[in-house]
Order: sequence, then structure tokens, then C-alpha cells
Amino acid sequence: MVDISGKTDIARLARAAGEIVLSGETLEKIKTGDVEKGNVLATARVAAVLAIKKTPEIIPMCHQIPITAIDVDFDIGGNDLGCSRGQDCWENRS
Repeated sequence: MVDISGKTDIARLARAAGEIVLSGETLEKIKTGDVEKGNVLATARVAAVLAIKKTPEIIPMCHQIPITAIDVDFDIGGNDLGCSRGQDCWENRS
């Protein structure tokens, strides 16, 4: 083990992005909220937040750091739905 008790706080920012190509009909249903199963973007936003919170459990040897903010944005383009997310974290020691 390495002694990190003397290190100072460090600001960290992590970003991730993704894109999915969908049919025009599906994108229109998402835009208008006509998807039978509910609000697609709200569900995706909750999934993104959960993924950020569960990162230390998913990635081997990734230690947990406090998350101070999460922002999830969606962009609907021609035939695609884009998502970008960021997390602003503070870690006491690294």
C-alpha cells in the first residue's frame, strides 16, 4: 500500500458520451413523448446517474470518490440520439 494521507484535495471532472442511430419514426416518438413504455429520456437520465454512482463497483480497482454534481444532456439530430454526461468529483486523496 502507498501512504496517501499527506496528499491534498484534487478536483476531478469525468465526461462520457454516446450515440445511437434510430429510425426517424422512433426519434419522432421520443421527441413527442409518444413511446408506450414511458419517457425514454427520463429513463436514460436515471440510468446515466446510476452508472456514474456504480462506477467503482463495475471497474476493477477503481476507488470510490465523492460525487458533487452530475449533468446529463441529450441531443436529437437527424437520425441519431446523442448523450453526453459529466460528473464533477472531489477526492480527498489520490
